[in-house]
Amino acid sequence: MSANRHTAGGTCAAVLSPQLCAIIVCCLYFLCAVQHASGAATITVQARLADTDIYLGESTSLELRINGIRNPEPPDLIHPDIDITKAGGQSFNNSSYTMINGQIRQTEEFGYVARYLLLPRRAGTLEIPPLILVHEGRTYRSNPVTLRVQRPPEQDVLRVEVSPNKPSYVLGETVTLTLDLSIRKLTANGAVLDTDPFFREQPPHLQIPWFENLGDWKTTDLRTFVQPFLGQPRAGFYINDYRREGMFRSSLLPFTLPRRETTRTTPSGKLAYFTYQLQKQFRPIRAGVQTIPPVLVQATLPTQVDGHGRALRTEKFVSSSASLTINIRPVPSAGQPASFSGAIGRFQVEVDANPKILRVGDPLSVTLTVRGEGLLETVHPPALEQQDPLAQDFKVQADPPAVKTDSDARTFTYTLRPRRTGIREVPPIEIAYFDPDTQRFQVVRSAPVPLRVDAASTLALTEVVDASGASVKNVLGQELTEGILANYTGADLLVPQHFHIPLGRRTALLLALPPAAYGAALLWRWRRRRRQQHPDYQRARKAGPCALTALRTLKTHQTQGDAALYDGVHQALTGYLGDNLHIEGRRLTVDDVIRHLQARQLDPALLEQVTTLLHLCDSARYAPGSLAVAQLTGLLEDAEALVQRLEGSGRL
Repeated sequence: MSANRHTAGGTCAAVLSPQLCAIIVCCLYFLCAVQHASGAATITVQARLADTDIYLGESTSLELRINGIRNPEPPDLIHPDIDITKAGGQSFNNSSYTMINGQIRQTEEFGYVARYLLLPRRAGTLEIPPLILVHEGRTYRSNPVTLRVQRPPEQDVLRVEVSPNKPSYVLGETVTLTLDLSIRKLTANGAVLDTDPFFREQPPHLQIPWFENLGDWKTTDLRTFVQPFLGQPRAGFYINDYRREGMFRSSLLPFTLPRRETTRTTPSGKLAYFTYQLQKQFRPIRAGVQTIPPVLVQATLPTQVDGHGRALRTEKFVSSSASLTINIRPVPSAGQPASFSGAIGRFQVEVDANPKILRVGDPLSVTLTVRGEGLLETVHPPALEQQDPLAQDFKVQADPPAVKTDSDARTFTYTLRPRRTGIREVPPIEIAYFDPDTQRFQVVRSAPVPLRVDAASTLALTEVVDASGASVKNVLGQELTEGILANYTGADLLVPQHFHIPLGRRTALLLALPPAAYGAALLWRWRRRRRQQHPDYQRARKAGPCALTALRTLKTHQTQGDAALYDGVHQALTGYLGDNLHIEGRRLTVDDVIRHLQARQLDPALLEQVTTLLHLCDSARYAPGSLAVAQLTGLLEDAEALVQRLEGSGRL
């Protein structure tokens, strides 16, 4: 027996080397240890604001981090003083292993981050209460957060006003909103300059909440609306972060607005301004009170220029309009015709019928089309049974009519049945509408539709029952013996009426391939859509290479003392930081950079290098004569090294 054991042991040693045996033992030990590791996830809900201090008219975002729940249903966030929009979210999953005294513990963190876009309606300190999440019968609450909203400081350089064309409206009237942006004219040596008083490459940035739409009000398609403001030779404004996509990176899209000269009385006296105007028309589709959020404008403007128009001094200005309240009154009830069914605008009515030759009691399809300009959404199916001429000759089916809505028409399809013979037409159908321009009800009628209604056919007794023979036979239900409609008789009734397909491996494979390919295509499309839903993260991923490419391009065209060089370095740095911080880089000031990078817990020494370089660029761009040339040498090399250090910091 001992010889046999020795032989078996020798065989094992010959097959497995000592190193391989040690690896197998370590793996088995690791697996056993991991099996005993505890990885229970703790459920927590935490809310965080992207910005806790903003100006009225500015928006911010709130992130709700839900730990310990996979794919939860994000709770609703409602606040009486804030317009809130759900902005999607993203799942996360992180795993880690730690070994302490031979015990391996697995830690898994998973959950979901929900995002909300917040637009305050008023200034002040706004307390956002805890968000409540219910999961598997238990309730979880987030921490409360505080948002401080302040009005921009008073000044006489930049002013923005929004006004409607009327104080109140009746439902269906056109509401025209007018935005007036006034910027004080520049002066040089006592003379007023006839030029746009802002930097062409850094124009004012407008946040207009109603630029694209205003709730569910009807308005012009955005692409059609913006066409007159694009491609103009004069300098434009940035609006709502709309961008132009380029080959390597996107850039903000400038909109040129009509300009006129105005004069305003200020505490400093009468001042000359350029006023830029934007108008947009809306048509409310329901009555009630509508609040128009304020428009916010932020701009870095030159306040002092020399005789050649070069900026000697610049300042950052912020201004916002007052919020508006517009009252939309319902259509007056006095004087409403019986045939009024919600049509508001100016309309015509068209009627058609099919078939036009029928018998008493046969179904008749009547199509009624309301066509014109106005609110088709408010048009309800007219009650045809209440129109006497029609109801006397036809029975209107009780089922609601089919409804079809086009761009300029709404169609209702009814089923009617003629009551008697001799009917020669579908009589005119009456529709009333309310004209918001004249504030009066109008009645229109359709043209009659010619018809011919014959008597209903009847069957004689001999057509139903054949009593000519010895027995009575059913004539209408006679037996079919030939063709595809033939009845089964005799023994054929007992034959199983089914078939069988033999299913082999090849057949099963062929049947399984299409569903598998379709599933793979769906998975690829879902993953592609998930990536496209988060453009901010795509921008952040490409920010470093884009910034380094821009700096190296500047290096090939480097000219000492060239202001374009400093502006290019500034754009590359602020664009890089903006893409990583998920905000617009052109709007970043040095104070903004400090605040955001401190929130990311960036190393203080690295933060000081960032702010020093940005200060240097600002000074070189706006006051080039104040710096010695020796201070500006090596600027591109410093900027390139700084971007590389920021990339390696792990904080962006």
